[in-house]
Amino acid sequence: LQVPVQHFPRIAGKAKYGVWNRLLGPLMDCFAYLWMKKKYINYEVKDKG
Repeated sequence: LQVPVQHFPRIAGKAKYGVWNRLLGPLMDCFAYLWMKKKYINYEVKDKG
């Protein structure tokens, strides 16, 4: 089922979101994850005494 619609051009302003806007947050999350993974200290208990 298809319904015909009218599309109007943007009168003023511009889109607030784009590819770079949406990629910046997840990209920073990836860098934070890699940094935390590098700084991880693996503790090991040798004697439960």
